[in-house]
Amino acid sequence: MTRHATRKHAIAATAGTLALAFALPAAAIDPSYSGSWYNPPESGSGFNLEIFSRDRAILYWYTYDDAGEPVWLYSEGVIEGDRDHRPRQRGWHADAAAARVSLSTRSR
Repeated sequence: MTRHATRKHAIAATAGTLALAFALPAAAIDPSYSGSWYNPPESGSGFNLEIFSRDRAILYWYTYDDAGEPVWLYSEGVIEGDRDHRPRQRGWHADAAAARVSLSTRSR
């Protein structure tokens, strides 16, 4: 096989693979996605995701702010197929009273 023919086959194979990848429907989000994730070198920082049903979820992100103080960010939202739509909120504990600040609306 010539170099030109090999390149032509490689391009055709790549195009076919991409066509299949974009044609396949995305997997729906379900409770099996629930779990906790963290990076061991970044102690004290990570995510908790809870999928309550096929249409409700909550995400907690625990991390540190620029001053090194612990911060919990959370988001509760609606799941539609393979997407979730939710406002992001910031939560922290101050003088035994929980405070919330809306950060933005997130759709992913």
